[in-house]
Amino acid sequence: MTRIQPSPVLRACKSRPAQRRPSGTAVFVLTRQARSALCERFGLEDGQLDRALGLLGASRVEGPDAPDGPIEADAAELLARLDEGRLPWFLHACPRWRRDVLRRFPQLAGYFSPAPPAPYAARVAVVGCEAQKAFLAREGRTEALTVREAALRLMRGGVRPVRGAPCAPGGPGWLERVFLRAGCSSLPPFVPERGFAGVETACFSLAGREIRAARVRGAVQMERLLRAFGPHMLPWQVIEVLVCAGGCDRG
Repeated sequence: MTRIQPSPVLRACKSRPAQRRPSGTAVFVLTRQARSALCERFGLEDGQLDRALGLLGASRVEGPDAPDGPIEADAAELLARLDEGRLPWFLHACPRWRRDVLRRFPQLAGYFSPAPPAPYAARVAVVGCEAQKAFLAREGRTEALTVREAALRLMRGGVRPVRGAPCAPGGPGWLERVFLRAGCSSLPPFVPERGFAGVETACFSLAGREIRAARVRGAVQMERLLRAFGPHMLPWQVIEVLVCAGGCDRG
């Protein structure tokens, strides 16, 4: 198999020849943030990364907003919760933090996303951390690699990292893409919420309703908010909790 060449602008160290691998048979699923993290680490463009993942057995690489993917499932969940009034909704929360916070606030159990839908056969998710990987394994839903594991396997296949390479643009975040898939026609910017450190908010128009959404950075800050307001008195209807620095999918 031909070794993937780095971008001509970003020069990597000389790579050894790639190990021979069987042709790929798996569908790999990467969020934009996981893709950006790997592109940054190896100095590769999107198409080059897709070809490089063939070393790990990928026959096709897609994002989570593919048909029947997790973003579509979250959009359907958002619309159902709005109709049924099951709010607030904690979206895309770290499974380890979710487990820990439910021990202290068991009344929040109905306000988290359900387990992700079953993937199609031979689907491999590239996720940000061991907690996400362990959650998928417990659910028996999909095979998973962390961003770090995928990077190590690529290096063993002959692809060399580049130090100081700029990060590829991430595009709309997970929460924004869920609102788009649910039918939101435009994306308002997230702005810092006055008086709440680590909290950014935006107001989305969806199905004739105004929905206040928040992005909270850090488990400690989210738990402070839960203690200050109480689980059912938070001033936002949809809340994305980013526990890890840099986001859940940076690795």
